Formats: sequence, C-alpha cells, structure tokens
Amino acid sequence: MLDSEWGYRCSRCDTYKPFEDFHKDRSKPPFYIAYTCKECRKLHKDSEPMISDDQRQIGLDILEVMGYDTTRDVHQQFLDKIEKKYGKCL
Repeated sequence: MLDSEWGYRCSRCDTYKPFEDFHKDRSKPPFYIAYTCKECRKLHKDSEPMISDDQRQIGLDILEVMGYDTTRDVHQQFLDKIEKKYGKCL
C-alpha cells in the first residue's frame, strides 16, 4: 500500500496513490482531486474512453450482430449504409 497514512484510488489504474499524484479539481468535492492520477491522464490523453475490456467486447459483439466489420472504421460503414439505403450523404 502506501507509506503515508492516506491514499486515493485512481479510477483508471485502480491503484492507491498519494494526494500529490493527482491533479487538483475544484469541481469534485469533498477532496477536490481528479478521478484519475497524473500518470494515467498522461498515458491515456488521446485514447479511447475509459471502459473495461468486458464492456468493450460486448459493444463489439453488438456491432458485429448489426453487420459491421469491427476491424474497420464503423463510423464510415454507418455513413455508407445510410447513403446506400436512403441515397443521402450525411
């Protein structure tokens, strides 16, 4: 655990870290710290939203049942389906 007597849990990496390892966030009372640690924020700055592997797999399974190829860009496939079905480009 921690050497100090108080630690905070990072919602992304699920580890307990000292207060200094979190950004201050005045919109998150009562402790006024961010939900994720500085390291996780830095590593996942431009990545996908925080979801578990199980949630991601469920979403991929649903898309596959709907006829999408999840190895390709699903958004473009959706646009192509709309254009083919309705003759309109979004």
